[in-house]
Amino acid sequence: SSAKFASKVLGLGGDLLEDVLVNGNGDVDASKGLVDLLTTDSWCHSAVSLASKGTSLQTRERSLIAMKLMAPYCNFNEEDRKAVRQIGAELHSKGESELSSLEPEIKAEFVQLVDAILKEMDAHQ
Repeated sequence: SSAKFASKVLGLGGDLLEDVLVNGNGDVDASKGLVDLLTTDSWCHSAVSLASKGTSLQTRERSLIAMKLMAPYCNFNEEDRKAVRQIGAELHSKGESELSSLEPEIKAEFVQLVDAILKEMDAHQ
């Protein structure tokens, strides 16, 4: 599906961003340029929409991981924050949603991701 492909592209972008942020490449301008390219509004909003309901668990997880890396550089809006808060609410709900019925260890990882993303979003309002 297109969401699966988009999440793979987003995952690769996240990996590339992480590599640049962790290791750099000696060229500060090139590193900054790459960070700027991987954190445009299109990239940032794509991550939010892929992490929201309607995509597979793997796609949602990959998107949240990418969002955590991208968050310090993205211009998230209130709709984006609302979408991430909704993911958090789904994790804590008592219903039979995909996220609320995760194994405790996996659910804890999702909660940590959502909390870290929201913290970054709030810091960069």
